[in-house]
Amino acid sequence: CFEYQSEDYLQKLDSLLSALNPSETICRADDLKIIKSIPFFEAEKEVRPTQASCYGYDTAVASLRSQFKTATLAQFECEDKKLAIGAAGGLISYLKETQKRHVGQIFKLNYIKDGSFMLLDSNTRKNLEITARAKDGKRQGSLLHVLDRCRTAMGSRRLKTFLEQPLQDINKISERQDAIEEFFLDISLRNDISLMLDNVGDLERLSGRAAYGSVTPKDCLAINRALKIIPDIKTRLKECKSALLKSICASIQPHDDIAELLEKAISDNAAEEGGIIKSDYSSELYQLRNIRALAKRWLEELERAERENTGIRTLKIGFNKVFGYYIEVSKSFVDKVPYRFQRKQTLTTGERYITEELKEIEEKILNAEENAQRIEAEIFAQIKEKLSDISPSLLLTANALSVLDALISFAEVSMEYGYTRPKFTDKKNVLQIKGGRHAVVERIVGSMNYVPNDTLLDGENNRTMIITGPNMAGKSTYMRQVAVIALLAHTGCFVPADYVELSLIDRIFTRIGASDDLGGGRSTFMVEMIEVATILNNATDKSLLILDEIGRGTSTIDGLSIAWASVEWINKKIKAKTLFATHFLELAELGGMDGIKNYQITVKEIGGSVLFLHKIAPGGASKSFGIEVASLAGVNREVVERAKTIMNFLEAERKELKVSAINEKLYEQIDLYSNIEDMRPDKEEKQLHKNAKSIIEILNSTDLNNCTPLSAFNLLAELIKLAKEN
Repeated sequence: CFEYQSEDYLQKLDSLLSALNPSETICRADDLKIIKSIPFFEAEKEVRPTQASCYGYDTAVASLRSQFKTATLAQFECEDKKLAIGAAGGLISYLKETQKRHVGQIFKLNYIKDGSFMLLDSNTRKNLEITARAKDGKRQGSLLHVLDRCRTAMGSRRLKTFLEQPLQDINKISERQDAIEEFFLDISLRNDISLMLDNVGDLERLSGRAAYGSVTPKDCLAINRALKIIPDIKTRLKECKSALLKSICASIQPHDDIAELLEKAISDNAAEEGGIIKSDYSSELYQLRNIRALAKRWLEELERAERENTGIRTLKIGFNKVFGYYIEVSKSFVDKVPYRFQRKQTLTTGERYITEELKEIEEKILNAEENAQRIEAEIFAQIKEKLSDISPSLLLTANALSVLDALISFAEVSMEYGYTRPKFTDKKNVLQIKGGRHAVVERIVGSMNYVPNDTLLDGENNRTMIITGPNMAGKSTYMRQVAVIALLAHTGCFVPADYVELSLIDRIFTRIGASDDLGGGRSTFMVEMIEVATILNNATDKSLLILDEIGRGTSTIDGLSIAWASVEWINKKIKAKTLFATHFLELAELGGMDGIKNYQITVKEIGGSVLFLHKIAPGGASKSFGIEVASLAGVNREVVERAKTIMNFLEAERKELKVSAINEKLYEQIDLYSNIEDMRPDKEEKQLHKNAKSIIEILNSTDLNNCTPLSAFNLLAELIKLAKEN
């Protein structure tokens, strides 16, 4: 039921719908217009209007009690939540009306509490490529594709849900981590259960068909295979120590009696029509089928006898669905047909007849087939009824096995790719990563070619990272890897890093890339600003913000101003953990403010070209290397040289523009925030060399014991460059 109509509520509802990703949604007819305005439904997602009367509280309570066969709804922890009860009752009424049958597979309610999992808006899902590539929507190349080693389709669906709904409860995260760690360390346990899961199939979907009474003989064989292996899985899980695996073990419910029934009754070569039940399952069915088997011999003997008696060598006995059994004689032998043959059909090539003896055989055969089909249908109906009765139990078992499959997949990937268990801390707003990698990019370029990087965001002195450097150097990959590592940590999965310590993150927001909305009449820059506005309005100090190239869709002065103001607001007012990549080198001036640190993606200039080192280091970049990147991309040489000439001219014209002076004026003339002086760089520090603070920070953070010759050379080059700057 729809209660609030504030813009903020619609945004939250959009994020919630994106997380749950329902294939079909129902709502009150009166709310259809406003519901369809939610961005989630712009992607042709189906929403159906229903009668408002279905949502009445009293009607809904009665409907739910009848559905679940309970006297109260207290066990579902939502008895006092009238809107939730009304929505659930409306859904049950809708299903009964549209399905025209009992929906027995729905036997409980799950109340989604506010904050039970991290809400990821559509931009974040797309930008982080969690379940599909942003470019073409394909699964290959996504985070899901890398992590999915599930043996069952239901396991893959569960793993996808884990990624789309990161947890917000540290205890539940820890339970998943413990289970994954147990599989991580016990290879034998992991391999044994994985092989068993190969025989389970999609028990979740099969359970639904069983509840509807729509199982086929082929489905019965699949259920039987699952039921036969489930006791072995349960036995193996009894050895496990983690709480979650013990809970999964307790949820798995073997049905040996049903497995025995299916084994005895369902034919291994069962077809959709006929031959479903084994003959030896029913003595009556065996006798009827035996008649059918004997019929062929009877007909062969009768045909041979009639040929001898009549002397008609072309005489043959046949059958069709219209006339039944017949004796066919060609035109050339019609004069030899005896009087006891009764004409049944005339053909252009001959005549068809029937005899009393053939009638008797036909009656036995047809009655036997009809009775056999009737008995077979009765037996199969009884089997479907038994499967329907246990469908709730089958679904519980399927849910447990799907979680088990997803956990094993996480453990297998973590073991193979060298992931580590992240540590959640009670410290406020901490995200520390050592040796972090991007899970997807690492698989594309190879682990030996990927350059790991560290990250420190602590909510205090290191709230905001301003990252500069040329295109192709790896800024976007670096920022996304931080977000992906944080997301994976909240799913309970191990992460691609040497060490991770973090506090609970409530939301991950991303603003990456350029796109327009021509259908909605919104330009690239308008879309960018809407995304920025959404982040500024909804982020908290517990959020993680990934912002790439804010302000690039308009003029340089406009864009720089917007980016500058956004960084100040985020750092001072929101205080979220923020990675802010930019080509506006002027923003490096903000690095002296409390909570903001400058970082750059290091490159090395060699003979007029650039070598991307893909390593993040303290300090701001001195140039953007845009022309060098254009040259690497194959832009015409004359154009590149002309660009260099123009750049030199423009830089000369702008020499008088002292960004530090502008910065000083801003703080003297504009008071946008309370206690703005807290953000202002220390005046005494201003009297020192411009880069003295950056040089000191680099030296203090350098560990010579773990410094390779190449990194030492890069460090020295960076210090010399900073020292030479005026």
